Amino acid sequence: MPTKVEGRTPHHQGRPSTNTISSLHATNRVQDNAYARQLKLRRAASRRLPDGDPWRYNRPGVAGYADAAAHLIELGLCPAPNVPALRAMWKAGGDNRYRAEFIAKTWELVAA
Repeated sequence: MPTKVEGRTPHHQGRPSTNTISSLHATNRVQDNAYARQLKLRRAASRRLPDGDPWRYNRPGVAGYADAAAHLIELGLCPAPNVPALRAMWKAGGDNRYRAEFIAKTWELVAA
């Protein structure tokens, strides 16, 4: 039992705790449990979908680089080099080869 201090009453004598840290800790624990439960439900739902979780995607890799490069070159900008994508553009020929050469010359890339 807390000792009495002259002129003051001991804290929480017969009253519920108003400690915000412990109540926040309990709230965080409840939220963590709810979050984990939601992740489990989402994972289960993604297994029922034919293509899996719609928020996951395959990286575009070299596929979108040629279109993005063409767009940036039309705007007068030079895209950052993506060597595997530049090689794919070179192999594709035509305008893609011209754009690949332009990007390589602008960035002073050396063929390896």
